[in-house]
This record gives sequence, C-alpha cells and structure tokens, in this order.
Amino acid sequence: MTLLGEWPGCQYGWDYDHTWYTRTVVTQEDWVCEKELQVTNTFVFSRAGDVIGTFVFGQLGDMYVTH
Repeated sequence: MTLLGEWPGCQYGWDYDHTWYTRTVVTQEDWVCEKELQVTNTFVFSRAGDVIGTFVFGQLGDMYVTH
C-alpha cells in the first residue's frame, strides 16, 4: 500500500495457483487487478436474482399450483 492508500496495481501480471482448479471464470477472464470489481458485481447480481426469483416464483407457485 502506498502513502495515499492506493495499491500499486499488478506491475508484473498475475500468477494463478492451479493446485485445486485448472480453469475458473476468474482465471479465464483474468478478473484481477483492475477487473477485480467484476467478481463482486457478479456475486451481488446473482444474489439479487435469487431474492427476486424466490418471490416471483413463490407467488406463481401459490397462484397456479395450489388450489
């Protein structure tokens, strides 16, 4: 960390550890350094979709399946 509170970035690239996984979305799309916010955005949008889907499909199930 520098004096201004900013990270110096990936000056020499990024070396991935392939001990457990050979390919992941993060390694394929290179979601590190300047692109690291994409991981957080993906998680947030998937959780929001889960919440919205739960309410929408719950209501649809109650309307059309149970009588």
